[in-house]
Amino acid sequence: METAIGFSNRGEQEGIEPLKPAEMMEVIRIGTSLINVPMEVLPGVKKLLEKLHANGRHMLVEATKGDLLDQNRKLKRSGLAEHFNLVEVMYDKNEETYQALLKKLGCSPQEFLMIGNSMKSDILPVLNIGGYAIYIPFHSTWEHEKVEGEVNHPNLRHCSSCEELAGLF
Repeated sequence: METAIGFSNRGEQEGIEPLKPAEMMEVIRIGTSLINVPMEVLPGVKKLLEKLHANGRHMLVEATKGDLLDQNRKLKRSGLAEHFNLVEVMYDKNEETYQALLKKLGCSPQEFLMIGNSMKSDILPVLNIGGYAIYIPFHSTWEHEKVEGEVNHPNLRHCSSCEELAGLF
């Protein structure tokens, strides 16, 4: 809703008609319906997290970006929150925010492994600061998260699924 209001106000300043009350109510209705969409945990994720959490050798951090309340609500609804030692909701996922996370964790980039499905925000920033990454592609990717070409890096591994990834640990 905040975004819709912002766009509406900016549009008004630029000579574009602001959202009508009925349009704003539709934005609220859609946003509310999205909050209640059932969580779908990808195959193998829960089993992998249980395995990593149980061995106690790894500190598991959920590093995500977005609205703090929304991300925490989604994690709780997923049933996976108990497996993480820390949940870090970042305003953006870039080299600077990952360096801040590492400082908070008290670890060096060489001790950090990121597992993610966004080459742009999960993988590349971590590789650029000297960390390790495992990329698991997802069938749909936001257009703004896409990266041109193939990425090859000595600290990068590719997996096709969480089931495949579980075999590495």
